[in-house]
Amino acid sequence: MDATAAGRGKGAPRRPRSVQHRRRHRFGLRRRVPRELPRVALVGSPNVGKSVIFHHLTGLYATVSNYPGTTVQLTRGTGHLGGTLVEVIDTPGVASLSALSEDARVARDVLITEELAAIVQIADAKNLQRSLLLTVQLAELGLPMVVDLNMADEAAARGITVDWRALAEELGVPFVETVATAGHGIGALREAIGRPRVARLRVTYDAPVEKAIGLLEPLMPPCPASKRALALMVLCREPGMLDWLGKRLAPDEMRRVDNIIRACEDNFDLPLFLVVQRRRREVVDRLLRRAVRHQPKAERGVYPPSRVALALTAIAVSLALLVGYGGEGPLWATLGRYLLAILGGWELAGAALAHAEEKISLRLTNPLFGLAAGAVVLYVVYRFVGVLGAGTLVDFFESVIFGQYINPAAEHLCGPVLGMRQGGLLYDFFVGEYGMITMGLTYAFAIVFPIVTTFFIAFGILEDSGYLPRLAALANRLFSRVGLSGQAILPMVLGLGCGTMAVLTTRILETRRERIIATLLLGLGVPCSAQLAIIVAVTASLGWKVLLLTVGAIVFHLALVGYLAARVLPGEKPDFIVELPPMRMPVLGNVLRKTWMRVRWYVTEAVPLFLLGTFILFVLDRADLLGVLARWSEPVISGLLGLPRQTAMAFIMGFVRRDYAVVMLREATIAGGGPLPELTPVQVVVAVVTVVLFVPCVASVFIIIRERGLRVAAAIVGFVIAYAFAAGGALNYLLRALHVFQ
Repeated sequence: MDATAAGRGKGAPRRPRSVQHRRRHRFGLRRRVPRELPRVALVGSPNVGKSVIFHHLTGLYATVSNYPGTTVQLTRGTGHLGGTLVEVIDTPGVASLSALSEDARVARDVLITEELAAIVQIADAKNLQRSLLLTVQLAELGLPMVVDLNMADEAAARGITVDWRALAEELGVPFVETVATAGHGIGALREAIGRPRVARLRVTYDAPVEKAIGLLEPLMPPCPASKRALALMVLCREPGMLDWLGKRLAPDEMRRVDNIIRACEDNFDLPLFLVVQRRRREVVDRLLRRAVRHQPKAERGVYPPSRVALALTAIAVSLALLVGYGGEGPLWATLGRYLLAILGGWELAGAALAHAEEKISLRLTNPLFGLAAGAVVLYVVYRFVGVLGAGTLVDFFESVIFGQYINPAAEHLCGPVLGMRQGGLLYDFFVGEYGMITMGLTYAFAIVFPIVTTFFIAFGILEDSGYLPRLAALANRLFSRVGLSGQAILPMVLGLGCGTMAVLTTRILETRRERIIATLLLGLGVPCSAQLAIIVAVTASLGWKVLLLTVGAIVFHLALVGYLAARVLPGEKPDFIVELPPMRMPVLGNVLRKTWMRVRWYVTEAVPLFLLGTFILFVLDRADLLGVLARWSEPVISGLLGLPRQTAMAFIMGFVRRDYAVVMLREATIAGGGPLPELTPVQVVVAVVTVVLFVPCVASVFIIIRERGLRVAAAIVGFVIAYAFAAGGALNYLLRALHVFQ
């Protein structure tokens, strides 16, 4: 592989500093990777194992950054491929280079503008028709390429045999078979990337199309991709290509381009992109007839029925233990019950998929069966993340690891050992009420870390199984009412576990507009698990009327704000076109590898934000500004909301940690207690609704800043504060005017 030829070409734009790759040295030091490395782009449809291949090629060292001018993220890493150190670019998953989405536009722009040493297409060996359509488009680019037929084991299990040597002979490029989840074939892939070749396949189109391509080619500007491929994209009016071309050609040349396209379009009744795609499908069908064979079902292996019985027994026992004991007993017993349930479910799912994968896949998109299955899956995820992670593990980390060991040790170190005066500046900075250790590290590692880790495990399983797109398809109709696609169901449900973690998961949404709406709703009215449990306890103790009013008011405001935001925020309604991958059993090693990468990101990117938030609270507390804020808000609290003036401190403490405010309200229910006087039922409903709608905790705020940017975060926080008090005031007026509790 020629490193000089593969580097940045003369006159090519410099890559922005934001996407320069940095690699962490194994001893923790950062060193800059040379910028002029040959670049290899990974391309493939969604759910073909592209990310797993990326991790195999680059190891665990990678950087994620937005592609310039977009919100689409590219992952870059380095690895030795074919004996040469290269930079590997993981492009967004696309089924076609016809850029109907922002992801597809970014993938296409990387291929036609970056100086690439090789393109590596990750293809699905069991669904070659879809993959070969993309292969034909990549071949037309005229760039060196390699094709990796991944998931060869799943193809064999379905009785599919692929003659990859015949495909290599037809296209003239190296083909490799891999099983990425098991690491099989990765060595051969590394070697193949060192000797990529330009495809010799040439698709001949209808005469008017070929004539138009010949006229357009001389007008195409210099570009790494072939001028024929560029001319074909322009001729088909692929989104963004005419704008891209208009920035590089003179107005009279653009008029010539438009005349050529119009003249070609007059020869067909169909749009040109359909004419072109039809010819490509003919080529793909010819390749499939030569290279793919299907084995009859009767000759395939049968899953042992004994394993089905074993799985059912394990699930029955584990469910009985979970329902009967839940999180009671020692930590090891709780973890054992969950582990037994996971292993039983894993075994049963494997047995079911082996017997009837196609039937199960079809049933999961059925409105009736699919919704029932989705409810079960979401409940299991909530139990695992919201109950085990946010409940059992958080209690253990907070009360035992930090409460009994780390925090007392830190207080002893700062006091008797280092001689810091208790109540002094340095002592309070490290181990005070807003100390970097007793609050910052405790919040980051004892409260959020267990929730984030359990979520990443659950998300990895759903992602690798192929179930996530099906769940999104079921939820799309409901969420489209508030400007979101069905993919938003996961952040919303997981917001009931931890709002901070839920904001992080909004990354799975495709458009910036969706991510802003989801973040707004999460920050406004989705209570975390700690809040939720206390809210139910507070309101249910006062009767069903209080509980229904509280829940109804929160749901109403969420629906109202989502509906209005979908119509106020600029941007188009998201087109929800999702490709349903085949259902498969997740590979544990793959799930753990992804979990480790994501947890590592959390520790390096999110934990510093918790420490920064703790420092700001420490400064505000030392300057007595928290007390000032409480006094300033007393007129609004007592006047607009009709609450005791002491409730102002509950809102301040709720910003530190969301459940603190509800705990204070819990102590001040009918019996009274704590720092607040006794509250009436009207005051309880108003206070709880306002607290839930109030600005989320400081950790969530800093994560919102990290994910959405300072300006958007400030707008969200400002709106949420104003809306919470306005909604609480309106509710207070209505309840009193209608004499609801009299």
